[in-house]
Amino acid sequence: MAPLTEEQLDKKRENRRNQIMQSAIKIFVENGYRFTKMGMIAKEANISHGLVYHYFQSKEDVLHESLKWAFDQVNMTDYFITLKKRELSALEKIKEFTLFALLPNFEMNHYVFRLIQVLSSLESVEEVPKETKELYENQGKFYMEELFPIFIQGQEEGTIINDDPEKVIGLYLKVLSSLIADGTEDLIENFDWNVDRLLHIIQK
Repeated sequence: MAPLTEEQLDKKRENRRNQIMQSAIKIFVENGYRFTKMGMIAKEANISHGLVYHYFQSKEDVLHESLKWAFDQVNMTDYFITLKKRELSALEKIKEFTLFALLPNFEMNHYVFRLIQVLSSLESVEEVPKETKELYENQGKFYMEELFPIFIQGQEEGTIINDDPEKVIGLYLKVLSSLIADGTEDLIENFDWNVDRLLHIIQK
């Protein structure tokens, strides 16, 4: 077998790096930042522990680079364009987004949103580097901006509490983050109740 060309080797390295980052996103979501270990990421990526360090220096490094990579991979703008165009009430649209955020699936945009919520719920801002915190905070602002017209629609329909929409969205996302951060066992066991209680918080 002929040896790989430099271009083929670069492609192989890129694919391996992407494999690690995709696995890291999943592991960070399932275990939280604090309890994630490099060995867990390596196991998910089906590679040796030491090989992860060939591509990333530390857990902080893999988180930062995985977030940047994931934000380039997903296109939530199209998701929200489609959602906002649908002939649904505001509450129905918010419920659809809530189900997207909470129901387990294998879409990268689902994992990215959940990871942002997990990171946002960290008690100490010192747990992640400042530049990484800025990454997910900026992405969090994107969700706030995209949800804004839907919540305004709900206020105009008389179904969403008539208060500062940014505060209402912030409350909604905070409770949603808590549900995600608490883990999936209780969430799935009492799924309908959790969704109904979450929506009830923002209803007029």
